[in-house]
Amino acid sequence: MAGRQRKPMKPGEGQQPNRGTGPWKGQGAASSGARYLESCRRRAIAVKSKREFGQLNVETLVYVACEHRLVTMRLGAIKSLEAGDTKRHLSALRSIERCEAAGPSVRTAAYQAANVVQARMEAK
Repeated sequence: MAGRQRKPMKPGEGQQPNRGTGPWKGQGAASSGARYLESCRRRAIAVKSKREFGQLNVETLVYVACEHRLVTMRLGAIKSLEAGDTKRHLSALRSIERCEAAGPSVRTAAYQAANVVQARMEAK
């Protein structure tokens, strides 16, 4: 049983490596919060087909996912405060302030707290 014969190739004729040289298809100016909101919406639509979540509204599922993210961010801010890491605490407060899922009162509170923390940092 004879093997398959390869025809000789000239340089540059071989298989090219996949380098992903095409145009980038990401969302150009979307913030991380907007991207997260969109991924939550996609996940909610996928989850809605499951029997136990079937009666829930897609908007409700998106809201729950956003609240989960907000709680995670708040926990990060609290942990960094307890650890005494002022820079990380300030960063967590600023990210809560920018979070689109947070309501206006939460964002205002995060803004005010971040200003207090920053003033304390600059006073040292």
